[in-house]
Amino acid sequence: MVPLAANTNRKPWIAAAAVAACAVIALGWFGFGPDGGGLATEQIAAIEGLPSGETRVLGDGRELTMIASYQQDAFCREYEITDGDVAEITIACREGEQWRQRFAVAVERPELGGYTAVSEGLEALDAALAPLGEPLTPEAEAAALAR
Repeated sequence: MVPLAANTNRKPWIAAAAVAACAVIALGWFGFGPDGGGLATEQIAAIEGLPSGETRVLGDGRELTMIASYQQDAFCREYEITDGDVAEITIACREGEQWRQRFAVAVERPELGGYTAVSEGLEALDAALAPLGEPLTPEAEAAALAR
């Protein structure tokens, strides 16, 4: 019988460290800028007016697609910005007159469509969306965007 390698018990820790590193990189990449929100002006313009399901091309060529809107303690929007094989999924909420990121994760998107099995990132997204409740209807979203 062949003995097990001495470092087999490190695999879960290595995986956890890799996920943590990806989260830190994602937060750093999408940055929490000087205002704490990390949102570019053109992202804010899209968040404030783009209905769910619509896409806008940003100045750098990436595409911002609005996914859904939510209203709980604040008006929040879920959107993704795609750049090649990577999608940045963000939840931003209006706090007073300012938009702030509450959640951001990057996931890879293979050319054949659909997300790869980055379950930790998507589970974190689900956890971030859970307290927001159900997405707004198109009519409720339009009313919230008009405010």
